[in-house]
Amino acid sequence: MKQLAKKISLRQTLLELVPGEAVVVEAYNPESVRATACSLGVVGGRKYRTKLDRQNATITVTRIR
Repeated sequence: MKQLAKKISLRQTLLELVPGEAVVVEAYNPESVRATACSLGVVGGRKYRTKLDRQNATITVTRIR
């Protein structure tokens, strides 16, 4: 599982994921992360799953297909 680097955009990171791969990002704005995954899924025919970890304040985004 990857950790998102501060300098790389979330959009670019999600585009580089292969099916089955996941990335963990800080949960500074969960709606923004989910919206980005959703819009990339619609445009690129991809499917992502998001999981919020409140204890660690992170969101895991997994590319499903």
